[in-house]
Amino acid sequence: MNVYSSKNCLNLYRDLIRGARLLMVDVSRKDRSLSGFATKTIREKFRENQKVSDLSLKKHLYEQAQVEFNHMKSLVENQSVIKYPCSIKIRPDVVQKSKILLSSNTQEKMKKNKWGFMDRLMVVFSI
Repeated sequence: MNVYSSKNCLNLYRDLIRGARLLMVDVSRKDRSLSGFATKTIREKFRENQKVSDLSLKKHLYEQAQVEFNHMKSLVENQSVIKYPCSIKIRPDVVQKSKILLSSNTQEKMKKNKWGFMDRLMVVFSI
């Protein structure tokens, strides 16, 4: 049986979509989450290459998708964190401050020039 058959490609596509759904999902920022971006990119690439009939190109594309799936799998399973543990500890208050500064509402206020330098300082030095 051909490894690059449409059935195997469909299975790889489904695995990639499932893996993408597990990547950094942020409910408050669905339009800017890594999960949404990865899912959209995977769909676009597979639709773009859906009509490929050249066997060597099909083989190359399948192997490339397989490599990318393995990378995504290692990210989802935190293999890099296990292999290279981080000695830097991030304090929860710093994470909270960064979420406030990077939130969509705050970004909109900054674009409209309604959120000035003093507002940013209050977030950084409060909490």
